[in-house]
Amino acid sequence: MNIIVDDDLVLDSSNKFEAINSITLNLKSLTNNAQFISNDNITINTSDYIVNNASLSSGNTITLNAVNYITNNDSNETLFGIRGAFTNLNTNLLTNYGLISSLYDMNIKVNDIVNYGGIASANTDNYSSIMNITANNLTNYNTIYSNDDINLFIKDNILNQNATIYATNNITIQ
Repeated sequence: MNIIVDDDLVLDSSNKFEAINSITLNLKSLTNNAQFISNDNITINTSDYIVNNASLSSGNTITLNAVNYITNNDSNETLFGIRGAFTNLNTNLLTNYGLISSLYDMNIKVNDIVNYGGIASANTDNYSSIMNITANNLTNYNTIYSNDDINLFIKDNILNQNATIYATNNITIQ
């Protein structure tokens, strides 16, 4: 299903959006306060921003593309954060206060990333869960974890302040 909205979309906490099949949203911006779940793929494209205050969860691949920024906030909900079997995030500024996770491979392509929460790529099935982060600047105040490899393609600065970057296998910094 493809949905095009030429404006801002705000989903409040009384909403629950569940899809059996893939869903693609093309929007000006998204503020998500709801449980937004697909058993298949989720693709969200915005010409401005994405703010997640609840759950964006895909049973397959979740791809979030925002021109200006993506903010993932912490939540008191049982299920919260940005999660997919495969997770792809593309934006100018990624700020994470909650959990961004994937069961398998994760690709983050941003100009700047600031992590106050957790970013994890892990599974118990011994399948690939390689994490790739491509950015100009990486600032980490909490945890970045993979039970496989982490590849950090950082052009300018890495600040890892009282924080952990941990991979079961290899960490590559270029």
